[in-house]
Amino acid sequence: MVQFIKQEANEKAREIAIATEEEFNIEKLSMVDGEKIKIAKEYERKETTVDTAKKIEASTGRNAMRLKVLSARAQAMETVVEEARAKLAETSADAGRYRTLMTALIVQGARKLGDARAMPGVRCGGGARGGGGGGGGDARDDGDVGRVVESAGGARVFGRRRSRELDG
Repeated sequence: MVQFIKQEANEKAREIAIATEEEFNIEKLSMVDGEKIKIAKEYERKETTVDTAKKIEASTGRNAMRLKVLSARAQAMETVVEEARAKLAETSADAGRYRTLMTALIVQGARKLGDARAMPGVRCGGGARGGGGGGGGDARDDGDVGRVVESAGGARVFGRRRSRELDG
């Protein structure tokens, strides 16, 4: 009888050990799965952060390149304007060439306005003055109240009633 009780006790102890082992494994799997999910979410968050940083860096690089291009364009335009000013000063020094240029500009302005009765108004500059000779770039009053502007001469073309004008 003692033997039977011992055997029953050993079987019960084994059943309890097996049940405990199963519960432990189930709990362990549950915790491991939970941690895997946490790690996956953390990885996803970090990956998103890295992608965002890469996109910001690429955008910053593109913007810097655009700024360089715009700066180069502005510098090129400045060079062209300076060259045009130099050529205009040369042209305004030669009365014949200046007269031809002004005639062409006035005709072009009248056509652009599309007004058959356009009125030209000539501004005086270095070579445009009757006997003033000298190089371009003299200060002059262009008719606007008290405003003095550096000029080699030029013209304004007005439409009817001076409602539209081109300045050249």
